[in-house]
Amino acid sequence: MPIDLVSDITDLVVDLVPAGVISGRVVTDDGTPLKSLIQVAAVLMDEGKEIDENRRDRTDVTDEGKFVLKGLFGQRVIRLAGFTDGWRIARVTIGNDDVTTVSMAAGTTVDDVVIVITRSPP
Repeated sequence: MPIDLVSDITDLVVDLVPAGVISGRVVTDDGTPLKSLIQVAAVLMDEGKEIDENRRDRTDVTDEGKFVLKGLFGQRVIRLAGFTDGWRIARVTIGNDDVTTVSMAAGTTVDDVVIVITRSPP
């Protein structure tokens, strides 16, 4: 329904859908401990833009490599931020399947994402 943004609107009911959750862990392919300050992002496919610049679609990775992203919907690309130079993402898996994107339907929970990072060749 089109809404005129310059008019006052009262008693407007907006149905919201439950957002999704992505959780998992980040590991290295050679067992090297993770460096601190790594973040996992699940950015929108639309040029990688986050929905709300005030509510980042990213979260810190714990010392054990675990992460949880909440409040997601739409098609997402998994990215890492903050890891040291010389590392790159080798693969992202959900269960036993390699993935490049994750589609988040309303209320979807994806809890077995594994992000494997590897050292880049010198």
